[in-house]
Amino acid sequence: MRGHTAIADCVGCSIFLKLLDEGEVIEIANPAVNLAGAEGILPLDIIDLPDFKSADLPTIESSDDYPMFSDWIKNDENAMLNTTAVDDGRCNGLPDFRAPLPWSEDGAHTGTFPSIFAKSVDDVTGNEVVFIYDRHLTLLENTVQNPLLDGGGKLVIDTADLEDGSQVKCHNVERNFYNEEHCKLSYSETACAPYAEPKRVIVLDDTNIGSIRLATGKLLYAVNGLALSSTLDINTNYNAPCAVTDWDQVSRWIRDPSDTTCENVAAIGIETYKIYQILIEGTRDDLGYHINNNDVVDVVRDNRPCDTGDEDKTYLGKVMIADGTCWHHVHPSEMNVFDLTGADLASYSVVGNTASIISMEVFENDIINNHTIVGRFGDHVDIDATPPSPLDDPSVQAAYKTLEYN
Repeated sequence: MRGHTAIADCVGCSIFLKLLDEGEVIEIANPAVNLAGAEGILPLDIIDLPDFKSADLPTIESSDDYPMFSDWIKNDENAMLNTTAVDDGRCNGLPDFRAPLPWSEDGAHTGTFPSIFAKSVDDVTGNEVVFIYDRHLTLLENTVQNPLLDGGGKLVIDTADLEDGSQVKCHNVERNFYNEEHCKLSYSETACAPYAEPKRVIVLDDTNIGSIRLATGKLLYAVNGLALSSTLDINTNYNAPCAVTDWDQVSRWIRDPSDTTCENVAAIGIETYKIYQILIEGTRDDLGYHINNNDVVDVVRDNRPCDTGDEDKTYLGKVMIADGTCWHHVHPSEMNVFDLTGADLASYSVVGNTASIISMEVFENDIINNHTIVGRFGDHVDIDATPPSPLDDPSVQAAYKTLEYN
């Protein structure tokens, strides 16, 4: 029998089915759910709860004490409140029940959320009791005195792909005379700005690089093993980060979590060391910039002089920043993600998603000039800002994009 089914929100409530073949509408009572024997068969997530009505699983069966529930609690229904029964890891690995399932032609319809059922035993009768999580109401404090620290940014991201009119908007507001005494600095990754939309990005991490390579046939690899020249370019001084020139000096640094001593192997001076500590830490001032990448940074030294003894050094060694992490000075293209399709296979060797360069001559004469740089390993590439191939492919964007604010 085929047909369209309306949804009822209580046991015994009427459900009307329209039969597609006959056009007839029939009415049935919404049946109780019984999950016995369904584990592993139905496409549902099922967890076990403590005994129903026990001290570990309190319940509200009347709205008398909680008037705000009066419109929702019906006969033969229950609402659990302030229970810690699911705070012990029972829900680990389950889908985010506040995030709609990805839409696809063969998958869930737009706006469908994951279903999470729970089984329990009535502490009095011993009968099995089945619950389904009701996500209709989630109360989040967002007052002048205690604003929501991400401004609702996570909800904005979770609902961004719903149909127009169903998305949540950022709840943050600009600082004003009414709220300025209660403004709070947020470090949340999902913190949103008023009226701002989340960015669509593709993260160049191991998972995505490997998957995109398989999907597109493009030989995407992060290159490493690039040697810094030990010879100063006397015409430009550009390959010495501390050189006195008319150009801003750019250098690349990579975080090494395994290096806990971070010895000053290049013997750079105190002033030089301080400059690059500040730059690597991402200070957004005249000294440089820090893009959204936790492991690879390009820094600019423009007008603050280094120690005189460091002006002709092409290698600045290692620097430890305030959080105790060690950063190594590397070749400006180290850990760039290249499309190596068509490159001389003898010029590099591959391990996982990394291509170790064997021939610097081939790299400098061919790869750097003739092959697309997709980004740096770990970059969050904005796909709305003319990304390079293959990140400009709509099918790649649909499969690997994510949304973020920061």
